[in-house]
Amino acid sequence: MKKNLFFLFCLLIINIFLWQVIFQITCPYFQVTFLDVGQGDSIFLRTPQNHYILIDGGSSSKVLEHLDKKIPFFKNNIDLVILTHAHDDHYLGLIDVFQRYKVNNFLWNGVETKASSFLKLQELVKDSNIIIAKKEQRIRAGFVFLEVLHPVNSEQIKDLNNTSVVTKVSFKNNSFLFTGDIYQEIEKELENIDSDVLQIAHHGSKTSTSEEFLRLVNPKYAIISVGKDNSYGHPHDIVLKRIQKYDIFVLRTDLLGNINFFSDGEKLEIKI
Repeated sequence: MKKNLFFLFCLLIINIFLWQVIFQITCPYFQVTFLDVGQGDSIFLRTPQNHYILIDGGSSSKVLEHLDKKIPFFKNNIDLVILTHAHDDHYLGLIDVFQRYKVNNFLWNGVETKASSFLKLQELVKDSNIIIAKKEQRIRAGFVFLEVLHPVNSEQIKDLNNTSVVTKVSFKNNSFLFTGDIYQEIEKELENIDSDVLQIAHHGSKTSTSEEFLRLVNPKYAIISVGKDNSYGHPHDIVLKRIQKYDIFVLRTDLLGNINFFSDGEKLEIKI
């Protein structure tokens, strides 16, 4: 009797493993998850062809808790990591990511800081293919296209927030705009920004998200990555009122946790 139960248990484990592998191979959706990493940014993307992309890593190892659930145990590499800019609420978690996973490609703006933690990250990324982000770069991952909209020349920008790598990611008729921490003066320079989903820049700070920008992007959804009861007062009431004025549906990581989008290329579904 015990042998039969053990045999059935083994079959169940094998069956679960096989179905997980099959799902990883055949999943038809483009998945975008705004990860709840507290006061910081981190977004995980998975294409229908199982390319894994991570934009920023938040300020702690908390990102690993989410990646462990998103990336199957039999895959230990990430195809592309994008660092928008070198502020610690965007890059600190990437140190743990690079120590845990093999990162094939690393895209960033090339603007360094002298912080010891950032120097540690720079050592870790040396084993990856390093790409310096420039406007109009295009990266293809199966049927998903990533276009760099900013920066043009990050060396001429004084404020580190405004050096943020801005990308538009498209899957057929659905698109996402990722903005880092850019201010309104950079928003005015961006082109081809209409998108279904907008990541609100700088965690909802009043430095960003002008009315003109909201009109041009014309998103259905606005995502705010922000820590609960943070000391910065993010998101600012002024920004929330601007968004509400245009009847854009707001989703916040401090209130909802992880925010998952699933796209078949025509319509979007949200799972919290």
